[in-house]
Order: sequence, then C-alpha cells, then structure tokens
Amino acid sequence: MLRSIYNSWSGIALCERSLGQTAHNLANLNTTAFNRAEIAPGDTFYRTLQERRLPHSSEEGLAAGQGVHLQAVVPFTGQGVLQETGRPLDLAISGAGYFRLLDPAGGVLYSRNGSFNLDAAGRIVSASGDYLDLPFSLARGTAELTIGPGGLLSSAGEVLGQIRLYRFVNPGGLTAAGAGRYQESALSGAPEEGLPGSGGCGRICQYYLEQSGADTALEMVQLLLAQRALQANVRSLITADELQALLLQIKL
Repeated sequence: MLRSIYNSWSGIALCERSLGQTAHNLANLNTTAFNRAEIAPGDTFYRTLQERRLPHSSEEGLAAGQGVHLQAVVPFTGQGVLQETGRPLDLAISGAGYFRLLDPAGGVLYSRNGSFNLDAAGRIVSASGDYLDLPFSLARGTAELTIGPGGLLSSAGEVLGQIRLYRFVNPGGLTAAGAGRYQESALSGAPEEGLPGSGGCGRICQYYLEQSGADTALEMVQLLLAQRALQANVRSLITADELQALLLQIKL
C-alpha cells in the first residue's frame, strides 16, 4: 500500500514540474531567440535485492523502488522565425551558431539573441549588459553600420572588423545562464569558431531578430496532457488511501 502511495506522489510531483516547465515556455512566447524545453520522465528502477529481504517502509527503500522521476530537462535548439525590425544593430543568425559575449566581469557567454546597442564607449552591447566579443570599438559619430551575411562590419565603405560565430557539437548540453545566455559545459563540448556562412555556421541577417521557439498550440497540448496525468495520479492516491483505511478497520 505504501508503494501505491509513493507511486502516486511521485507522479503528482512530476506533473507539477511539467506544468511549471510548460508555463515557463508560455511566459517566453515573446522572448527573442528563446528555446523551449520539455521534461524527460523516467521510471525508477527496482532494487531486486531489497525486495528479497524482510519488508520495510523506510523512505530510502521506497524512493529507490518504484514510481517516476525527472531524468532531464530537454531543450529544443531549433531556429525560430526571423522577423524584420528595421534596426541596424538587430542581428539574427540564419542557421547554426552563437554570438560570443563577455560579461562585465570578463566571463564568456554565448547567445543567439542579437538585439544589440552601442554604449558610451562605442562597444556593441546586449540588453543584458554583455559586450559582443570584438577586438575593436566604434568611434563616436560613426556612420550607420553595415553588417554583411559573412559578418563583415563596415561603415561608409570602410571595413571595421569581422563578427565570428561559435558552434557546439551538442548545443542542447549548454548550461543556461539566464536571459537567453549560455555557458560552455562538458556535455556541450568546446566551442568551434567559424565565419558566418561557412564551416557549418549560419549567416548573419542584419535588421532581423530570431523569434521565440515556443509554440502556443504545442504548449496548450502539453498543459492538457499534464492535467490528465495529474488527475489520474490523484485518483490513484485517493484509492490507495481508501484501501489503507479499510485495511486498518479490519477486526480480527
């Protein structure tokens, strides 16, 4: 009976995580270059050796015996729709790759959010306050910038520098750092530097931004599935509780 209660409880806890993840996806429908994610559930393995011993009701035995648990949160790294904005420092990546950013402390971050501006020092900076990793800054009064698909940045016909992109063997393994930024991890592998439009890297599209990868219809389906699973687990928990109550009322 305790196993039935634990199984139902673990299912309810996982449904709560699923609802939370779906709500997070829906909340970021308008977030630039947002990658939606789903939870990956897995059944808890049995411990056959424990099953052969005398029965016990310790929490450790139950947690290791039956039920369901969260294996991972799986991000979907597909490209979102590109939308024209008309701003010269709005950059989208059509294809694979990330911009490399430097935070104020010098840390390295990667992002596909190309909504940039110029700060007082002439550096190209993101909305989060991180700087695009470039070996130069722009002088005050620089004419309107032109950024080609290959990443060449020029002004008034003069080439100022080159924007490079970075690819990962497993982009889904990047560690999220918030605000659409990611950090390298052991799962993602080391970044591979390349020029836009070559070496597997996508092209840079000036005056465009990548839209969120979240889809309203898909997220609503996930909400319905989580709701039905939650109802089933609650019903199972109530049934197990009622059976245990009947068992305790038996008089020998």
